[in-house]
Amino acid sequence: MRALALAARVGEDEVFREAASLLHNINFELARGDMQLHGAKGAEILMEQGTDPDLAFIVWRYNHHLSLGTYEKPTGIALQAADSASGLMIVRALVKGGRYSGVTGTTLTKKAKEKLFAAGCDRGRIALIAPNPDTTGVLCRLHIVA
Repeated sequence: MRALALAARVGEDEVFREAASLLHNINFELARGDMQLHGAKGAEILMEQGTDPDLAFIVWRYNHHLSLGTYEKPTGIALQAADSASGLMIVRALVKGGRYSGVTGTTLTKKAKEKLFAAGCDRGRIALIAPNPDTTGVLCRLHIVA
């Protein structure tokens, strides 16, 4: 995820960021849509395997339905923002017949301002990394080229 490259600017380890981006949904199939398990089960799997506790915490914390509060680690912030930004991109691609070629940062910025468009995508999570609604397209462009 290119959005995680933004976390590098504040000094987090590249291997840590990459591992978080690859492992944050490690238990997606096991959870089968149960948001009480998603993240928590992934963190449990990682801890059983002797993974860095900070990485397991990022995976647990990734489920914003379970863990309320603020995000402190840049990688956690980037994952939250990228997840919601990718939701906007997917919905926009579906509207364009399933093609990402019709998805641009400009159109996503415009559509993100429409509260009914992709209503399930939490704009507040995007704002964690891109506080100005006009920068949503920049985040999405970073994610598109990833």
